[in-house]
Amino acid sequence: MRFIVRIMMQLQMYINMKKKRRLCLDCNEAVIPRREVSVLNILFYVIIGAVAYFITRNKLSFFLPIILAVINAMLVKPKCPKCRGVNLKK
Repeated sequence: MRFIVRIMMQLQMYINMKKKRRLCLDCNEAVIPRREVSVLNILFYVIIGAVAYFITRNKLSFFLPIILAVINAMLVKPKCPKCRGVNLKK
């Protein structure tokens, strides 16, 4: 039991170290930036997956929306949660 608690503490410390505060140049505050993915994009990806399934009748086409959502999440720029600005200083 002690081993699991120690691993959980190490994981929590790693996650906290990874989240670094950055200075937003628009509102001049130190914030932790967030990556926001639009719900409309995800809905559009689900529609694309459904159309691909009906055209190809391949069950693997249900993974297409998941893949597209992950790619979108990696490409979106981090934004300030307060002013929604993308001008962040490292």
